[in-house]
Amino acid sequence: MTPTVASRLHLRLQEAFDETYKRVLTALKAAGFDILSEVDLQDALARRVDGRIKPNKVVFVFHAELTHRALTVAPEIGFRMIHPVAVSQTLDDQVEINAADPMGLLRDQPEGYLRPIVEELYARLEQAVEALKA
Repeated sequence: MTPTVASRLHLRLQEAFDETYKRVLTALKAAGFDILSEVDLQDALARRVDGRIKPNKVVFVFHAELTHRALTVAPEIGFRMIHPVAVSQTLDDQVEINAADPMGLLRDQPEGYLRPIVEELYARLEQAVEALKA
């Protein structure tokens, strides 16, 4: 299992999809994230359009403490505190993990109130991705 890293919130692994997906959920929970929902795109496409794709799941997570802190300074930011993390099997049978980069939340917040919260959120997502390298 030699990881390939394109960014700190992106990782490619040479291991089985199901095992990796379970490890992703465990790493996210260990970093303090709650799982809001999971979407199995492979299953959904097979049922809806008879589509055949390799395993591909998206898990939507949030960090309760950081979300609460963010909402106290920017109530309009609520839905943007939910972060998708995609786990997909690539065409060359690696497993790719991509977490949405929360730093984009700062674009609409010029006052800087959110900066420490978003930086901590980024660090926790990074922690989860880093845990998968072990």
